[in-house]
Amino acid sequence: MTLPDRSTVQAVGRPQFAAMLAQQGRPVIIRRTGQADVQGQAILIPVSSQSRQGGRVDQPGLELLPWKVFFSHEVQGVREPGFVLHAPPTHGQPGIVLVPTAPTVDLADQGVALMVLCSPLVDRTRVEQLVFTLPGTGTVRDKNGNPAPAPGPKLPVPARLVASQDPRIRDMVGADTADVVLVGRWGTLEKPLLKPDGLKWGMTSPLVLDGQNGTLTLKIAYPDPDLAQEMQFGARFLAIWRANS
Repeated sequence: MTLPDRSTVQAVGRPQFAAMLAQQGRPVIIRRTGQADVQGQAILIPVSSQSRQGGRVDQPGLELLPWKVFFSHEVQGVREPGFVLHAPPTHGQPGIVLVPTAPTVDLADQGVALMVLCSPLVDRTRVEQLVFTLPGTGTVRDKNGNPAPAPGPKLPVPARLVASQDPRIRDMVGADTADVVLVGRWGTLEKPLLKPDGLKWGMTSPLVLDGQNGTLTLKIAYPDPDLAQEMQFGARFLAIWRANS
């Protein structure tokens, strides 16, 4: 039995997939940091769990189910990692923001459709709004009457922060026992950022942790070895937090 060649598969498969997109697809926006949004159409299918593993009341588990997202072979901006997929609400379906968790594949390598596994991580990610004070011009007198640099404008920046007990990371920032060491990423998952212009290491921002007022201090950059991961999730940095006395 002779299998059809690639051109024959494309001649039949592309119109069929285009018809499926017209019937089952929904508008999506493909976003990359520093690039214009790309409008497209995709079929979004949640993947059901096939797990038969039971859980225990004292040891609850949480499973994040992926989505399969199908695109036309000609859609731009999804073949390389580093994009975020925004599907606005439509026809009674809620909006969702998806982040790829695996490389995009060309189904059967036939040039008909692309597929990528994604997860709705935005809905599960805590975002802190940090506010830094940029340097101003001139000097002012502090509470003791001594000259001090004048404060400049406020710079609000969203960031995602995760506390770390890794002794190597604590040593990197010279943390004291009272300090909370934080690994952060700039921006949100929908709009990741590289280090914002104007920020310098050593700058501080108010931050409330567990209901307690404190101060976050930027320490050093903590770059990813994978540039695609940094572009997709935002530049990584280290900071410390200390409760206000």
